[in-house]
Amino acid sequence: MDLNDHCVQIVPVKTTRGFFPHLLFLQCVSSHCFGPKGRKCILHSGGSVVKAKLTSLSSSLIEALTPNDTFGIFLQNLILRHVRSFRDQGLFCILVFLELLPSAFQPSANEENDSLNSIQETLVGSKYFGVHVEFLSLHNRSLPAHNQVSINSHHHLLIALDIVEEWIHEYFNWKRCPVIIRWTFNDSSALCSSHPVQDEVHQRPQDHQFCRQERFLRAILRSFLTPKLNFRLREKELNFLIDLVLEAYTKIDEKASIRIFPVPGLNILRSRVLDGLVFDAALPKDSRLRTGSGRSKIVLFDIALEPCESNSYEHSATGHFKFSTDQQFQDNGREDVFSDLRHLVGVLHSRRVDVLACQRGIHPVVQEECIKRGIIPLERLSIRHMQSLKDITGANVLSSFLLNVSEDDLGLFGKLVELNISGRRCILLTKSPSNSQSPKQFCTVLLCCSEESTMSEMSNVLHNALRCLNDLLVNEFAVAGAGCFEVHLADYLSERLTVTRELSDSSRPEATVHQRSRFASGFFSRSSCGGKEKKMIFRAIGEILDRLATLPGYLDSDNFQLACERLREANQPSLNEQKRRMHDALNDEDQALFGWNPIRMETFPVWMESSSDSTSFTGFVLDDGFDKRRALQSALQMAMDCLQVQNGAVLARCSH
Repeated sequence: MDLNDHCVQIVPVKTTRGFFPHLLFLQCVSSHCFGPKGRKCILHSGGSVVKAKLTSLSSSLIEALTPNDTFGIFLQNLILRHVRSFRDQGLFCILVFLELLPSAFQPSANEENDSLNSIQETLVGSKYFGVHVEFLSLHNRSLPAHNQVSINSHHHLLIALDIVEEWIHEYFNWKRCPVIIRWTFNDSSALCSSHPVQDEVHQRPQDHQFCRQERFLRAILRSFLTPKLNFRLREKELNFLIDLVLEAYTKIDEKASIRIFPVPGLNILRSRVLDGLVFDAALPKDSRLRTGSGRSKIVLFDIALEPCESNSYEHSATGHFKFSTDQQFQDNGREDVFSDLRHLVGVLHSRRVDVLACQRGIHPVVQEECIKRGIIPLERLSIRHMQSLKDITGANVLSSFLLNVSEDDLGLFGKLVELNISGRRCILLTKSPSNSQSPKQFCTVLLCCSEESTMSEMSNVLHNALRCLNDLLVNEFAVAGAGCFEVHLADYLSERLTVTRELSDSSRPEATVHQRSRFASGFFSRSSCGGKEKKMIFRAIGEILDRLATLPGYLDSDNFQLACERLREANQPSLNEQKRRMHDALNDEDQALFGWNPIRMETFPVWMESSSDSTSFTGFVLDDGFDKRRALQSALQMAMDCLQVQNGAVLARCSH
């Protein structure tokens, strides 16, 4: 059985009335999933906007299309127009695939009374594995070729397989057709992580809730990573990078920290995740750590352990500052400083300290003295690394040359291992099991990159992806990227705006079909109560549009923290004014603006307004480098277009 020949047979409804809504829906997606043309350079900054050639992995879908009818030609032109402007790495293809899936097995009017026959179709296949679905269909004969559109799936569609499986079950349960899904694997090794063999292999939890979260996180990471890079990763490399990040998150808790250690000159597939922190340093020959004896201790300093050009320093013998001119310092003060530093190293050696970490420089003479005594000197560490060492060891950061370093100032770490990474001697420092003061866990991603020129860019993008993912797990906020934000906000808004009508007729089977497209993004919707249905719908949409007008244009991607502070400062006056105006317009009705948490699959309040509490606002946390206002307006416009398709001209007239 050749899995490469498997394809999806999507059969549109034969009548124009049947598949016309799908055409309009695809037009809405094509027009609004990435917003107006003015957003291209903002959303896909850094050379990610492609205007001349097809660089998206979605082009593999175009090559597999068989445009032997009007519908196929339309679909091909639609996707071609889309991928010529954007790199979405298959998210658009997934949406098209899932939207057309119900119509693939929808019978025509003259076939509804035909007998049931067992039909086997292959929904998705690749060189790695295939998925077969056996079900009972209302079709009793082979479908004409001119009514078929064959789509050979690419490897990038595999991230949606689990979600597709749920929706297949849901759809055919509604159709009251028994369905059996069978998975066939061609090469099981291709489904495993490509990480090098490690001493301790970390096993991910296999519970259902974690598997659902993992699917969401994979989609979010994919949508965030792919538009940000100026160079294109192969599909295998991209999936490996996503697996690497997820493996790091399975090793740590929600309050954890992940550090990136760049390793240029190696293929990205040689990257790996290590527990603890990695530093460029060699293990001294006389170190107690080589023999495995003694306790592992560390001391931290945030001052320079060397004679500097300053005209003052703190003398350890007296505890007072000594002032001198530059010449006097060079003649007399220099020896005093070296004497103090040698004495400090002797004190650390007597207290069996193994690592001396300093945020600033350590003089070579002091480093040599440390190495002779078996102490590892680490100098010029960043503030982030110093904070990580403080959290992982429980040590206090010292800011002076002290005569006596107490035991309370020292920190403990679990083990220290010497590594050889691409010819570089490094040490790996892990957390001590006995250190109960800090609940944090740390791990390091050894990020390899064959081209040294692209290492800096890949490190920055991965840092942003890790921060974005960590904020999502901890703070619950809206994640945007690769157009998925607009698509899923529009779908969610359409579902919320039709829920009132569906509740009035709970027997409608279509109520379960609308439960879809809730992965890979967070989104906002307006919740109101009271009043007639149409007035409630359009008042809610109008309030959202008014609320969006108060948001700034976009965040500064170079300085995320500063941008967030500017966002909060800019929002506060306009929010107060907006809340007062809305409060007066809505006749003192309690209102709430909700967000959707894609991990917990539940809503949470983003902005609450009531007569008792008019200041309760948790704030927005936005993805960097993203024009949120235009994105939300584009998504709402797309939602309105979808509602017009579903409800006809009456709803369209009411929207004006």
